[in-house]
Amino acid sequence: MNKSNTVEEFISDEEFQNWFYSKDRMDPIQKFSIASEVEQKIFDEAVIVMENLRPEKKAVAKEVVQAEWQKVQSILEKSTSDQQVIVEESQPAAKSRFMPIMRYAAAAVLLLLGFAWFQSQPTETGQTSTHVTNYQEKLNFLLADGTEVNLASHSSMRSAIIDGSQREVWLEGEAFFHVTKRPDQENPEFVVHVGGLDVVVLGTQFNVLQRNESVIIALKEGSVRLMGKGNKELLMAPGEVVHFDLTDHTFEKGSRDDAYYYAWLEDKIILDETTLRELSVVIQDKFGVSVQIKEEALRNRKLSGVVPDKDLQVIINAIKSTLDVNVDYENKDIVIY
Repeated sequence: MNKSNTVEEFISDEEFQNWFYSKDRMDPIQKFSIASEVEQKIFDEAVIVMENLRPEKKAVAKEVVQAEWQKVQSILEKSTSDQQVIVEESQPAAKSRFMPIMRYAAAAVLLLLGFAWFQSQPTETGQTSTHVTNYQEKLNFLLADGTEVNLASHSSMRSAIIDGSQREVWLEGEAFFHVTKRPDQENPEFVVHVGGLDVVVLGTQFNVLQRNESVIIALKEGSVRLMGKGNKELLMAPGEVVHFDLTDHTFEKGSRDDAYYYAWLEDKIILDETTLRELSVVIQDKFGVSVQIKEEALRNRKLSGVVPDKDLQVIINAIKSTLDVNVDYENKDIVIY
């Protein structure tokens, strides 16, 4: 991107928007060449504006965008009139501070509503959409073909439904799919692209989880064909769980019951001989905290049971009482010893 010198330039820049909505943001100082305290202050203010005006994750009709823009214009006209009176009665600095913020807010409202509307519009060939979740947030929605998707926390998914036949989604994180059957279509397949793996289905219910260097697929109903690099394929049957290694592109059947992978849909975490190391990864993914386990032997200790996945403190208490260990939790850092 070109060097941005104002908040308005930042929030209207496509590269800044992509950075803001990305799951793993790189260092902004390096990415945007921030070289002074003034530039850092402008950048921070742009982020604050975007955070405060983050759109809801649903399609926004064009008419809504136009109506909201009319509201913004009315607010600007009123605030300009009100502020002129204040400036006359108060110090001149008040106007110079207030009006830029109102302009940023107006620009951000239009930009973000327009961005949500644009993502939900049909292209020349079909319907596309993008959905993103934060930590401790889940999202349920329908795709254009009627397929139901439950998107887990800290995940993102982009979909393309083309001419009502070609159905593809690109997933980062975790999601459960209930795919609508389309036997009457020339190409009835539904494809999930995740990491280096393609999950091809006709009509089924299954869970896909991408974590670190592996993809885990749990099939609840129907049939799924997995297609990896090097023409490697595997056909799954209901009740099966398969791990796909993204490094060496190999398949391995899972030993854990498939219900373990559906528990998050009911706001639960099933602990089925789950090691503390495995649980720590789940905690980091769901709550956005870091977990440090001091001793190697402690990392391999196992837990069984069911805990709610919405309350981190309940999980911490369960670890302390079950394993008889100490747990320190402060500033999003958990230390177990």
